[in-house]
Amino acid sequence: MLLFTHDQYRSLIANLINKIRTAVDFECRLTFGAALLTIILVGLLPGAAQSQTVAWPSVTMTGNHPLEAANRYPVAHADPAAQLNMRVTLALRNRPELDQLLLDQQNPGSPRYHRWLTPAQFNARFGPSQQDVDAVVQWLRAQGLKVTASSLAQRYVRFSGTVADAERAFGTNIMLFGSGATYSNVTDPVIPEQLSGVIGNIGGLDNFLHAMAVAHRGLQAEGPLSPVTSGDVTSEWFGPAALLDPGPRLPSSGGAVAAPVPNVNLGGTIGFGPQDLYSFYDENLLISAGVTGGGGDCIAIVGDSDFTPSAVDVFNSQFGLPAWSIKTVLVDGTNPGINGDELEALLDLEWSHAVAPGDAAHPATTRFYLGDPATPTPITDAIQSAVSENVCGTISISFGLCGGSSTFYTGTMSPIYAQAAAQGQSIFLSTGDWGAAGLVPDPSGTVCVPGSSPNINELGGDPIVTNVGGTMFTPNYDASGNNVSHVAELAWDAVYSSGQFATGGGASAIYPKPVFQKGTGVPADGSRDVPDVALIAALTGPNGPGVFVGFDDGFGSVSIQCCVIGTSLSAPAWAGISKLIAQLKKSRPGPLNPTIYALANGGLAASGFRDVTKGNNDYGTVTGFKAGTGFDLTTGWGTVDIGTFANAFVAPAPAPAISSIPSTLLAGSSFPITGSNFSAGAQVNFFVSTSKGPVNEGPLKPSSHSSSSLTVPIPAAISLGQGFAEVQVVNADAGFKTSNMVGALLQGSAGAGIPTLKTVNGMGLAPTSGDPAFAINNIETVILQGTSVTLGGTGFDTAHGVAVNVFCACTGGRMPAIFISPGSGGVTSTSFSFMLPAAVPSGPASIVVVNKGADSSYSKSSNAVSVPVGSAITVTSVTQSGSTITVNGNGFSTLTVINFFNKQSTATVNLGGIAAGGAAKIHLSVIDSTRFTFSKPTGATAGPAYVQALNPPFVPFTSSGSGPGGAFTLR
Repeated sequence: MLLFTHDQYRSLIANLINKIRTAVDFECRLTFGAALLTIILVGLLPGAAQSQTVAWPSVTMTGNHPLEAANRYPVAHADPAAQLNMRVTLALRNRPELDQLLLDQQNPGSPRYHRWLTPAQFNARFGPSQQDVDAVVQWLRAQGLKVTASSLAQRYVRFSGTVADAERAFGTNIMLFGSGATYSNVTDPVIPEQLSGVIGNIGGLDNFLHAMAVAHRGLQAEGPLSPVTSGDVTSEWFGPAALLDPGPRLPSSGGAVAAPVPNVNLGGTIGFGPQDLYSFYDENLLISAGVTGGGGDCIAIVGDSDFTPSAVDVFNSQFGLPAWSIKTVLVDGTNPGINGDELEALLDLEWSHAVAPGDAAHPATTRFYLGDPATPTPITDAIQSAVSENVCGTISISFGLCGGSSTFYTGTMSPIYAQAAAQGQSIFLSTGDWGAAGLVPDPSGTVCVPGSSPNINELGGDPIVTNVGGTMFTPNYDASGNNVSHVAELAWDAVYSSGQFATGGGASAIYPKPVFQKGTGVPADGSRDVPDVALIAALTGPNGPGVFVGFDDGFGSVSIQCCVIGTSLSAPAWAGISKLIAQLKKSRPGPLNPTIYALANGGLAASGFRDVTKGNNDYGTVTGFKAGTGFDLTTGWGTVDIGTFANAFVAPAPAPAISSIPSTLLAGSSFPITGSNFSAGAQVNFFVSTSKGPVNEGPLKPSSHSSSSLTVPIPAAISLGQGFAEVQVVNADAGFKTSNMVGALLQGSAGAGIPTLKTVNGMGLAPTSGDPAFAINNIETVILQGTSVTLGGTGFDTAHGVAVNVFCACTGGRMPAIFISPGSGGVTSTSFSFMLPAAVPSGPASIVVVNKGADSSYSKSSNAVSVPVGSAITVTSVTQSGSTITVNGNGFSTLTVINFFNKQSTATVNLGGIAAGGAAKIHLSVIDSTRFTFSKPTGATAGPAYVQALNPPFVPFTSSGSGPGGAFTLR
């Protein structure tokens, strides 16, 4: 069959009419069959509506018809007399104000942080007004349509009419597709201009929208994976079903959940029970501490099939879970009874309860929002009811939709989600089990089937929803069939006896990327990407494929059966995690996504995320996405260590803090750091002072770790600089939060062959500045040119000799190296002497000792020690001639600076010293080491004055002191 656009179709009809009039043989001229031609001609009979021209100023409801209807060829016009049940969803008011509120509720710095609204408050501020409802009702009735119900709280007006009435009212054509059982408007409806912004979506003009439960049961397929052709996928049971050997019952103690029940197997197959999940995802510590997710409000489960309560009871009994209250809410007023989606209902109820079981002190409660599949939108109705009631803080949805228009999602679902967010409700939704293919209506338009191109479950595309993908893994069981450890997980994608299934994921075709969705691996595609997180969907290996469930066999018998697979498991499990968080917070956490992304970007491991880096979600002929480091379109940020994640969510990891390090650090050896809040990925910045300022020789990786202590190796090749280092801990896996900085002397390890210089002519190191820009090793003495200088320290190379580098205020910045051979200069490992060359200029200098080494590489250097060269700086007299002041003394150099104290009125001020940036405030003209001059400073007043000369290094000052030579009377 040829496919035509709507405009081509209308053109084709016109051509057909012309050909009928001229008696042309259709079958010879057209490329489609006579049977189709007959159907088309039926659409041209009297009474078949044509496109309408409205008489009032109008706007088009863009995106208010299914994409599938636009991409498929209609087979006939719908019966004009056929009755339609339709619904207008009214838009929210004050949307910019609501968007700001939702941001503020997630901002800890805002006074509106976690200040949740009640439904009444939400509707009063953002819901439609009664005038809006009245205006819509009045217009619909004016079009000859029958209004059947309306709800201000749930923002809808329901109405009915014939196809012809709807076409006339909304200016569109409603056509039949496929076998004729599916219908849809083929152009977007139009509405009065004055109702623009009041109406968000018009439903019921098509029946393309379908829901599908996500739970499945299947045995692992043998042999290699094979492509799966698109077909009708249903919630199907396969394989044997029998009672488990229950093993000994272990009663609860102290309100905590019972210990694991051994021997949980079925026909030799070992599956996952609740206690296995606790150990695998590290929930046991929370449970043992009484954090069981009970108390507070409830979990809302969305479903469209009733269930057998005794199946829940046998699940609780088998796995030692406390009983809990389940209240069923009939959202459409009728109970549909038990149908093929009972598995979904039981899985969601049982496993959300398994993760958040509650206890005697904090019992768990659940509300089951049951929609009736006989109504057009049972799942939407159930979600709406859970939000409108606002009884439960958490909502779990394990259904996929297909055939929805873009305005159905943005105009109907998104306002519901926005209200939930404002009320502090957390929503979790399965990505679906059809990989990157997602679900689309089948050719007949009557059921959902896997797509042939990438699609996501747009029901969870709204950024408010936490979209949950699935993983698979081969557990590590003990002899009793209990999981004993965590193992690496893969993105779920496997073939079972019931077909291929895989975790959904991809980019939304409707929703743009939210501001919080950023981080390593997040695509720069401008679209909302899913999933956000993941959890168990299936098991692999000989003990697969999934989890146990209490189930009704349809003949009055209930049992524990194996095994259920799917993201239908991971979503309610995450709903349970949110209840653990709520108990820790003692309040609703609200939408989790902003905090999930903030924690992930602050460091995956420290926040409890388990990055899933292998696997993909290819499906059939649709190439999906690969798991990788960070965020990906198969598992989002990955799964979680539940205990670590819940605690991090409630109280984000604090910054590390150093309480102590040794006063001296030795290069070539390790040193301890004590403190608090050191993360598993903590690293150490190691700032070494140099003549040009601090240089980071790190980051250094600890060799051992705890939250309060680190052991840090210092490489032997590290530069000792000027003998001082500052240490800072960085939690590299937790938002790169940094500690305080703590300083210490930096010296060499004699055992590593690194020399350390500690004394000059018997004088030891002076106190060192805490400012890394000036943190240097000083010795408060002077050394004279042409005299012997004795150096003391550790690690001097007695076997091969040493060299001495003298850095000075001279051409090239240093003197030629001075070599001392073994046996010369009295070399020992702790002392030797050398002759200071006469050519070294007076002024500041630094000395570095370098060991020759067995390889003669001279690669291991000591710390640099600063010491003035020349006579000790002194001031013997100060004279003045006009505005020129002359200072006489000893030890002056081009780097000498002065303090100039001048008595002014009742205070003495210093007009000299060093300005910001390190420049001298008073410029000196140095004649030689005994004399310099300077001009009378601006602002100086006649009277007593005093000159004090200083030589670098400035910490501590090498000063002329306060002797009488510096005093004079300024004229």
